[in-house]
Amino acid sequence: MEPSNNTPSREELYKVRFAERWKLLKPVLKSLYFDEKLKLPEIISLMKSTYNFDANEAQFKYQFNKKWGWKKSIPSSTKEAILEIAHTRAAAGKLTLVKYKNKEIDLKKIRRHAKQTARQDFSSKDALEDSAEKGGLDLSHEGLPILGPIDIVPSPACAVDPIDLTVETPPAQLMEKKLTSRAHLFIQGRYDELIHDIVKNEMKILSTWLYQYWQFAFHTAKFWGNGPPNWTAENLKLRQILTFSDLPLDLRARIELAPGSGQAVQAPKNFCYWSIHISDKDWKNWKNWKPRGDLNNLESTMKEWPEHLKNPAVEKRLQNALNSNSFSNIKSEDLPMALHQLTKTINKSTNQFLQISLSFSIMAGNYILIEELLGKAEAAEVDLSELFPYHLATSYLDGSVQCCRVFGLLCRRLGGGRFSLARCYTDHLGHSVLDNLMIAILKGHTSITPGIVNNGWRNQSRFGGDEIDICGRWAPDLNDLTTVLGSGVGGIPLEWKHKFCHTSVQVILHCIQAAEFHGADLNTPSGLYLKLCFSCGSKLQLQPLHTLIFTAFQLVQFGRTGEDLFGIIACLLCLLQLGVDPSRKSTISTTILLDQAQDKTCCHSDMTPLQLADSLGMMFSDTWPTRLHVGWKIICHLLGLGEAERDNWELRHPGSASGVAVQDLEVSEEVGDATGSATPNGYQIGCDDCIWGEGFFGNNKYLGHIWAAVQTELLTHRRRQDGDHWMSENFDMDALLGSLELDSELAIGFVKRGAMKKYCSCGSFTDIPWPNLSLGKQTTASILESSKYFDAGVREGVLS
Repeated sequence: MEPSNNTPSREELYKVRFAERWKLLKPVLKSLYFDEKLKLPEIISLMKSTYNFDANEAQFKYQFNKKWGWKKSIPSSTKEAILEIAHTRAAAGKLTLVKYKNKEIDLKKIRRHAKQTARQDFSSKDALEDSAEKGGLDLSHEGLPILGPIDIVPSPACAVDPIDLTVETPPAQLMEKKLTSRAHLFIQGRYDELIHDIVKNEMKILSTWLYQYWQFAFHTAKFWGNGPPNWTAENLKLRQILTFSDLPLDLRARIELAPGSGQAVQAPKNFCYWSIHISDKDWKNWKNWKPRGDLNNLESTMKEWPEHLKNPAVEKRLQNALNSNSFSNIKSEDLPMALHQLTKTINKSTNQFLQISLSFSIMAGNYILIEELLGKAEAAEVDLSELFPYHLATSYLDGSVQCCRVFGLLCRRLGGGRFSLARCYTDHLGHSVLDNLMIAILKGHTSITPGIVNNGWRNQSRFGGDEIDICGRWAPDLNDLTTVLGSGVGGIPLEWKHKFCHTSVQVILHCIQAAEFHGADLNTPSGLYLKLCFSCGSKLQLQPLHTLIFTAFQLVQFGRTGEDLFGIIACLLCLLQLGVDPSRKSTISTTILLDQAQDKTCCHSDMTPLQLADSLGMMFSDTWPTRLHVGWKIICHLLGLGEAERDNWELRHPGSASGVAVQDLEVSEEVGDATGSATPNGYQIGCDDCIWGEGFFGNNKYLGHIWAAVQTELLTHRRRQDGDHWMSENFDMDALLGSLELDSELAIGFVKRGAMKKYCSCGSFTDIPWPNLSLGKQTTASILESSKYFDAGVREGVLS
């Protein structure tokens, strides 16, 4: 490329900031992009070699597409729309000039598209069959853009020749071709193109049909083995017309449709349900246990199937349903795509329905069915990597029934192989499983939208998995969610949600503990709240504890009435105890993180989680109620204690996370031993980790006691009726803050009264040696039965 007189020199570019170089280079870039028609990698290479201008592909795309609005391609659906309109005008003898986004379109491109479309007519059958081999029916597809503007402008006489379509297609054949093409798009998971190809009324019909199939598959998976053998439109009792915003699994169109006229649905009660982990051996001690009274009546009357009802298998049953269309009250011929072509193709995709069945069994929490399907998938060597089973499980948590059970099952069954948690800990979006647990907190207990946590989700109104409440207060089979989601509110009503409660905290903690036990690296950088500095191009990525702090901030700003941050305190202590580093820094700009940056200057710096918490507190705490002030200050104190103990741990392990020096043995002996000898800081026993100096709490006089008390609070208290408080009288947040600020004896009821069994300086209890805690089975019974405070009368009052 020969430099022109208007081209800036390297010296000129060196004198200005990075952000200002774009403006100087804009004429050069425009010429390369539009006139010379170079591809983006060629432009990037040329700019680096010629001008020493080093920017990555994401920055170029942002500058071209977002800032300057440069786009060269025309969507296929747009070309088809232009063809249809131009053909109509040509038939009427009118000349046409076509503009797309204020730029004249080269008619050669349109003619080329017409020829390609004509050729595809002869191969549509083959294309349908091929599409099934390319991984179709991607029900988790995200991002469904809206068709851009098209301008059709009458031209002066003889300015442009009318488009001459040489082949006239009869209307019936044209419609068949269109329906077949839509089936093709659906199978391939190209939902954005499918949406562009259908009109508003057709959208309602298709979205309703897809939602009905989701409901059918969910109910079939959940009640497989003990429910109705066949779920149909009649026993599903589904409404007739919904909108795409109702669709689960992120299969939503993101377009404005008229609100539905759904009838009022009673909101769930604002109480907490309870998942109790008890071994079969201990069950006899819980004679007064009563099941939830609000469970689906159908579920309470179900009987286990005889073996013959399990034939055909669940994956075949989901496949047959599409063939028969028995799950829907919409006739096949009324669908805006060719169902017969769809079913003809998918009948060849057995493994695909095995994956779909496994997905729905995970979402529905059918433990036995998951085991069965995992065995089949293993035998058939089905690739589960793109299913992201651990992320799916943590998107559909139910703390009132299954708790961590499904997640734990996946960790154990898939552990050690190519689909182990360690290998699948991060998904295609860069979100870790811990990130997904943070999303579970946000979607269940705040009003924020998905775009806050991931900019790629900014057009979504709902998080995936919100059909099931993490506290167990609503689910597709417990509430008429069809009415709610079809009422035009765009998701679960905010009034249905409550604070980050004990039930929700418990399932989050259990999943974190299980993840660490099964090999997950909890120090993996986060993929949430990711930002870029558009001045210097730096990637502003948070570490796990920074993400926890910013999630806490969202709870403060957008949480529900009664929020006090106890749940975040519990998560923080759990992560610290498992070795997540509170001293690790992230490059952060609070103004960019909060989307409040006014200029393009670099304003980021390296921060620890404590520094981020202090910064956010200074900016916003004046507007917070007292209980949130208290919770935030406790978080800051715990981060400070965690940093100090992490420094001590690093001194005991210079340059390595393993290998204990002689002096470590002398320090760790102060923790105590298994005989129960007390220590100056009140810890009566020592677990294996702490005896050998591996514990991350050291012998801190606060951390172990607070963590033990948090666990006991979670296992002994719920808000079960009007008049109950969210916290028990044995865990006073104000008193805890006072102890931390005054460096005095802990004023926590559980600790002061000696109500808990013996525990180590890391907060672990005697009868719960690792790994029993991770299995989430004997934990509750062990702590409760040995707790001096939790006598038989209290036990009966809580559990009945």
